[in-house]
Amino acid sequence: VTRIRDENGRLPLRCALADKIRDSKLVELLCTSEEAVLDSDRIERNALHLSLERNVNPCIVEMLLQMAPCSARAFGGSALQRCYNRFVQAGLKDYPGMEAEIEKSWTVLIMVLRAHEHDSSVYSKLHAALASNAPVQVIARILDESPEEIRLMNAQGRYPLEVACEMHADFETKDEIISLILEANRGEAAPALITNERERNIVSIVAEHGGISAPVIQQLIRLNPFAVTRLDPRHKLYPFMIAALPKQNQSKVDECIHVGAIFELLLASPDLIKPL
Repeated sequence: VTRIRDENGRLPLRCALADKIRDSKLVELLCTSEEAVLDSDRIERNALHLSLERNVNPCIVEMLLQMAPCSARAFGGSALQRCYNRFVQAGLKDYPGMEAEIEKSWTVLIMVLRAHEHDSSVYSKLHAALASNAPVQVIARILDESPEEIRLMNAQGRYPLEVACEMHADFETKDEIISLILEANRGEAAPALITNERERNIVSIVAEHGGISAPVIQQLIRLNPFAVTRLDPRHKLYPFMIAALPKQNQSKVDECIHVGAIFELLLASPDLIKPL
């Protein structure tokens, strides 16, 4: 019965969740296969998406993810973005009982985040959140609960700070997130903040990706002042030279930040241009 589709091509699980049914025992009876969870409507919402729309039941979300972890990554990972939005919105509201709603939103968010990154050989909530362009509020909560994650490598040998530099976010968001990571590290020049498995230091990585303001670059240089005079193994260039490489699709604001980054790196390594 649970595999029979209705006249609109829907399996019973999708029908129930689309009708806002949140009875975990009923959903358990209908959640019998990965196919049932991945059954999607015209706008590519699967059972997980539907369960996240209203009156979210963490037990149902957990059940769906256990049956089909890949449902969290379907349709561009939009289920995770829904969780981010719900958590942020809950934090903006101020009325009795809202704390319970915030905690429920957080519980569900972590479930989906774990499933989103479940195939990584080195799991880290922080890596997964940064890679999916999580809001600042989410990064701050993870760092508050698990500050040790800033020193973990992911399966690709990258530390969280490097992943943060590659986020598709405006410079203010990237600045705030990188500052949070540095603050969690308490200003210590730990290897996790200086270099990665490929012996690229974070200053060169920042110079390559851009979009980070001068004050944050100054913080990174203070942690590792010798980084500005070290050739990057990928580009065979110094950080200020990497920063000067052309960047595509830059706005006027990005161009100003780009110039500021070059200037800061030159100020920190003036001896490099004397022979030129």
